[in-house]
Amino acid sequence: MKNKLLVLISCFGISAIIWLATTLSEQHEYQFESVPYLSEVPEGLAPTGSLPEKVKIKVKSTGWKLLSFLGTSSPDLFIPLDKNSTFQRVNLKRSVRENGWFSADMNLISIDPEEIDILLDKRITKRVPVGVRSELTFKPGYGLSKRVYSIPDSVTLSGSYRVLSRLDTAFTEYIKLDGLSELTEIEAVFGGRYSDVQPSEVKIIFDVQQIVEKEFKFHKIEIKDLPPDRDILLIPEGVSLILRGGINELAKLDTSVIKVYVNYSEILNSETDMVVPKTDLPPNYDFVSFIPEKIKFIIKKF
Repeated sequence: MKNKLLVLISCFGISAIIWLATTLSEQHEYQFESVPYLSEVPEGLAPTGSLPEKVKIKVKSTGWKLLSFLGTSSPDLFIPLDKNSTFQRVNLKRSVRENGWFSADMNLISIDPEEIDILLDKRITKRVPVGVRSELTFKPGYGLSKRVYSIPDSVTLSGSYRVLSRLDTAFTEYIKLDGLSELTEIEAVFGGRYSDVQPSEVKIIFDVQQIVEKEFKFHKIEIKDLPPDRDILLIPEGVSLILRGGINELAKLDTSVIKVYVNYSEILNSETDMVVPKTDLPPNYDFVSFIPEKIKFIIKKF
């Protein structure tokens, strides 16, 4: 019984090998999507438009040949250009046949699109700031303590004059992060398929902290634009300022850079004997309120 089972398994294995070899020797069609790139671009020139994101290619060959495509990423499509023309209508069927992965024993069934127009323009370089498009959600009580920034904060673009003259920012690909509760750093690449970006990746910093409120006392309120023959008595002379921000940012805030003041013109225009103080805050802090919200004033004339 055991010997019969071994013979049965052996026969099945041999049959499977014969079937596989026969199948792989036959012709098969295979369709894939390829990312197009321009090659042999004339020196000093750059394309004015974007290439298609993907090109659909269908080929036919033996299973043995197509087996090399399976389990790997689809090959890129390199499109050589004519060095003697700034406008070219490129036949992509011809371009496919000039790629190293396409061999003589393969047949090209179809390609979509079949043609693309390429317009070349003077190449320039330009330094621009990095822009970040993102969608963020935070755990309750947390948020950004400062604006999102990148390292480096700018990159060098190289491409068509017509294209780059209209660009003042290089935006990274869209970033979506959920449930943030701590400082987060990620590497990001650039969207829009810019002709060339250096560096090609930047580090994006999301400084996430617990968001809290903190009270700061100011014992002196400045009177701005006070005439030399006037004096203003404020009651009270000082106020408390409530700010909201990241817990670490608030802890290291140097209050000497913050001024609490009242404009003399607003005192004159007030219909009562009360005025609302003002303040100019450094970045990364939000004003909540003054305590008290209004200050009583008395004008003295010399």
